[in-house]
Amino acid sequence: MLSFSQDKKTMKRLEAQVKLDKEQEAASRKKQEKENEKNLPATKIGATFLPFHMVDANHQFITDQDLPKDKPILLVLFNPMCDHCQKVAKAISDNKPRFSDISILFVCGMNLLEEIPNFIAQSSIVDFPNFKVCASNEEYTAQIFESKGIPQIMMYNKDRLLQHIMYETIDIDLALSHLSK
Repeated sequence: MLSFSQDKKTMKRLEAQVKLDKEQEAASRKKQEKENEKNLPATKIGATFLPFHMVDANHQFITDQDLPKDKPILLVLFNPMCDHCQKVAKAISDNKPRFSDISILFVCGMNLLEEIPNFIAQSSIVDFPNFKVCASNEEYTAQIFESKGIPQIMMYNKDRLLQHIMYETIDIDLALSHLSK
């Protein structure tokens, strides 16, 4: 027969074991959540900005490593001949001071690379150092394009996590609020 003090010791051991099990379960759950975040589809809120290799208007290669760290990213999938796309680029250019700490990346398909210089001229983005206009292969754009309208405007915070997506037009104030999250 167990004495009262042995019963108390057994209960304390059991309580400690239960507490330890709960802590390990919580840690395991947190680890799984982090893994799930990394594997989110590229268009889901919270998804990580995808690494890339692209060609800019000067036929120079640019990668995600060329973008400043710890700065928000505005990624826009566009067609250089699209009127909506030109209006979005112009609206951003007209608000240049408000976008000074944001990397802006306009991306079209590689088949439209030769149209980029005309797009840049028509959109008044010539002297905008943090505004890059590039072309990419279909593999990259297929991962992030949702076919809900162009331009597709994706806002990533400074941690490079997707905050919001807009289609066809841009609300500058709303975009800036999502970029600052």
